[in-house]
Amino acid sequence: INTRIIRDLNGEISRVIGIFHNLNEARDSEKLAMSGRIAAGIAHEVRNPLTTVRGYLQFLQEEAPPRYKQLFNDLLIPELDRANGIITDFLSITKNANYKPEPININDFLSSHIKQLLFSETVLNNVKIEYYLSEELIGAHIFFDKNQLVQVILNLFHNALDAKKEGLLTIIIATYIDKDFIYIALKDDGSGIPPSDLPYIFDPFFSTKDDGTGLGLSLTKKLIQNHNGTICVKSDNNGTTFTITLPIK
Repeated sequence: INTRIIRDLNGEISRVIGIFHNLNEARDSEKLAMSGRIAAGIAHEVRNPLTTVRGYLQFLQEEAPPRYKQLFNDLLIPELDRANGIITDFLSITKNANYKPEPININDFLSSHIKQLLFSETVLNNVKIEYYLSEELIGAHIFFDKNQLVQVILNLFHNALDAKKEGLLTIIIATYIDKDFIYIALKDDGSGIPPSDLPYIFDPFFSTKDDGTGLGLSLTKKLIQNHNGTICVKSDNNGTTFTITLPIK
């Protein structure tokens, strides 16, 4: 608590102001930051022997019998690469990576860059993407690191793919504006997220997939928060909608 006495021109007390500040959130943030630094140090130490083992496997692979070569190619080296990928994603969450925000016209970005980027995957995975981009956003910009925005959209796209039912999956990407904020919504008609899982989907390492790391949505949320934005989700049996909110530059 901080208090201030406000006096009038004659020096008499006019009023007293008390400001109460709840420090629980700040203390929790300090604990998370400390845990993150410790975990990041451990992750770095684990990555070093993984790199060494992978190098020796590649070296031994040349002289190994054919059946062991296949084992190296199909299981051992890919599993080491997967472990290394998990560590990379984890480090991206626990540290503030350097990023370079720039003005981005979100409608142009989605209709040109993202549409072209996702084209091959939509064909291969039997996915239809519909774009509903608000004309009110013509000339409006957000302030975001372009590479990280690509990563955010790709993470949400792949999350939708994982919920694909049999047959065609339809994904709607929409933008709209309200006051000083731009909204980007990505909606699919997949199987949806169980209500019991919804509160935890942004938690690190939470995953319902056998081969999932549980880091994709955690990293997505962190990247958006680094740019002063938020992300929320709604889901039922008819599909899932992720909505990103970002301030207009």
